[in-house]
Amino acid sequence: MKNTILYLYVMKCGNSFFIMKMSLTILFYTLSIVPVLAQQNADMRNSGGVLSAPVDYVHPLIGSDRCRNFFMTAAARPFGMVKLAPDTEIFGYYHTGYQNGQSNIFGFSHIHEFQMGGLAVMPVSGQVNPTPGPEHWKSGFNPANQTVSPGYQKLHLDRYDIDVELTATKRVGFHRYTFRRADNAAVLVPLNGIWNEGRMFNCDVKRIGLDTIEGSLLIADARLSRDSWLVIPTQVFFVITTDRSFQSLDGWRIQEIQKSINGIKGENSGLVLNYGKVASGTTVQMKVAISYCSVQQALLNLSTEAPNWDFEAIRQSAREEWNTALKRIEVEGTTERKVKFYTDLWHSLLGRGVFSDVNGLYPLYPKDQNSVANLAQNSIPMEIKSVPLNEKGQPLFEMHVSDSFWWTQQNLNSIWGLAYPDVLRDFCNSWLRFYDNTGTLPLGATAGRVDIIMTGQESAPILGRAIQMNLPGVDAEHAYQALNTTTRSGKTNQMGDLDIYSRFGGWMPADFDKISVTRTVEAGWCDWVISQAARKLGHPADADYYNKRSMGWKNLYNPESGWLQPRDSSGKWVKGFTPLGYGSIGCLESFSAVLTWFPAQYDIDGTMQLMGGRKKTIERLNAQFELASKEDYRYGWMQYNNDVGFFHAHLFNMLGDPVKSQYWSRKVYQANFNAITTSNAAYATNDEDQGQMGALGALISMGLFQMKGGCEMNPGYELTAPMFNRIILHLQPDCYRAKDLIITAGPDPAKNEYIESVTLNGKPLKSLTISQEDISKGAHLDFKLSSIPNAKWAKDIK
Repeated sequence: MKNTILYLYVMKCGNSFFIMKMSLTILFYTLSIVPVLAQQNADMRNSGGVLSAPVDYVHPLIGSDRCRNFFMTAAARPFGMVKLAPDTEIFGYYHTGYQNGQSNIFGFSHIHEFQMGGLAVMPVSGQVNPTPGPEHWKSGFNPANQTVSPGYQKLHLDRYDIDVELTATKRVGFHRYTFRRADNAAVLVPLNGIWNEGRMFNCDVKRIGLDTIEGSLLIADARLSRDSWLVIPTQVFFVITTDRSFQSLDGWRIQEIQKSINGIKGENSGLVLNYGKVASGTTVQMKVAISYCSVQQALLNLSTEAPNWDFEAIRQSAREEWNTALKRIEVEGTTERKVKFYTDLWHSLLGRGVFSDVNGLYPLYPKDQNSVANLAQNSIPMEIKSVPLNEKGQPLFEMHVSDSFWWTQQNLNSIWGLAYPDVLRDFCNSWLRFYDNTGTLPLGATAGRVDIIMTGQESAPILGRAIQMNLPGVDAEHAYQALNTTTRSGKTNQMGDLDIYSRFGGWMPADFDKISVTRTVEAGWCDWVISQAARKLGHPADADYYNKRSMGWKNLYNPESGWLQPRDSSGKWVKGFTPLGYGSIGCLESFSAVLTWFPAQYDIDGTMQLMGGRKKTIERLNAQFELASKEDYRYGWMQYNNDVGFFHAHLFNMLGDPVKSQYWSRKVYQANFNAITTSNAAYATNDEDQGQMGALGALISMGLFQMKGGCEMNPGYELTAPMFNRIILHLQPDCYRAKDLIITAGPDPAKNEYIESVTLNGKPLKSLTISQEDISKGAHLDFKLSSIPNAKWAKDIK
């Protein structure tokens, strides 16, 4: 009876659901790589016209027609504090920054982060009145007539006839403007108003010498009004210097133009760096350094990272740094596959940033800051901290900013742990530093402040993975105690009321929490991760406690409906439930149809027991995929367009049916992560989420996946069919004993989705996984692939 519930539900209401969603479905097709992206990397090829290095395959404009402000920031370094990019849309929050489908530029801003944006500049020629705002000074440009590659962007402002070139160090933006028109030349510096995801206000800037300004401004979340009590701003300090003296420093405040001033302060303000009339072909270079600590620290960042005016040297350095990072994973295959792979990998290293300075200093804001009172006094209380230093006085790690690590365990955590353990180590130590400073483990962080966003204790999978892989440089016991302290009891913004959750045995009643289903499954997952860490580190009582609590999700499984659904504290099921109700009855940004499978990631036996056994569970999941295929595995039955739904295809491996994992993971990839196009169809038509979809796409194309995010005892990677002839992962020597992990897959792997057989170091592999220990010792996985499933191999493997 239970395995027929899915079909009965579709017959009853499925048609109306699909009709409703049809308007949301974006039909896409894979465009040819040449005409769509010919403007990119044009000068990054060798003399034979052949792409010569991993960095050459990155096409930053893929997926950039409709995206978040931090998505397309080419002039940046890996995890840069400065992410320099043209902004074609600055109002609208979620779709701001560079939008390739638009043809006007408002300015070039240096901060493109989660809930932060601004510190923009705009070169102009002729007489321009800046007081009406960005709509008045914007310029048209041709998106098809530009050069974009990691670390560099070049385009032309049509209105002003100015060539703009951008590059960056980690903390300094470097501009080069060529004024093609003999006319007045200037650079506008807007210091107030909404800019992408941020709102700028309360500037305090002054002129220093003939060619430099320095100062600060406040940036808060653009979604909140200036006088909202929720506004918790961040102070940004900066230095702007050019290689040409200003003829005058002018400014504006509201509708008033101010000539030949020494600075400006307060609201609704901006500055004009006025160079006077210049000859055609005049070049002006500009460097913009930032710090979240002080102007002095911004100057230190500038003098350390960009002490001279050699634009080409900085540009080349950026290219080399990106190439060094990307070539940790070398792939051999078709050009199209390499383009998408390295673009995906680039996003996994770009989306999040640092906020500590070159000497390790970083700001810390108090948790109980009364922002409105402080703003009224023009004071933001801030303490300057330092990360630990080595014997040479150099920082041991960098502090990071980030959106929530909401369900990153199967994407960013996995690819960082495998190929970039130094990145994983930095994030772990950043989060532990926040814990030491504030008593709170963050879900995400802006500069100097813990962000409580989304749900669950999402630090757990990052720290849990580090503990299980014995990551050097991370204090495992300290990480465990931080998790134990923040998740055992009490009321938290991340996990809700843990005392109620614990009192009910690991589930949240709906009358205590509106998102009770999401809260229960996420808390259960985090509990299980902590239980594994506790067991590894010798805390058996804690391990048993967290493991038992992680099984409370079963109380929300309704045997009549066959889904997880909210129930109140008396045990009654909440009325109005539907498994396809997005963001409603008990679910956050998801559907019960998706979340019902969430506990299977760590409790596959419990899931099978409730669903009627292995065979019925496989049939039910497969039927759900068949239905989801009509919507490209998005918007209901599956949700590969959001972080909550990235794992379902790989559940078949755990259920003992690897053929279906191979089949559906390839179908999901082709529908959501395969397209080489500027359309957002390249990333499942949704927010790419600071590298999460990029990391997922890269892992699936390598044939590797981690259902438990590496958080289990003796972690490993589950296997599906790789899409490359050869993959070499260069392992980091302080984390792995071996030099490389090598994966080979024979000819045409992209056309063959089924595994015929696999050998590990020449011996038949009779398992669906390769362990972390095998990788560390040195492994060569050799796949024999086929277009036809091998039922015998699938039956014989463990």
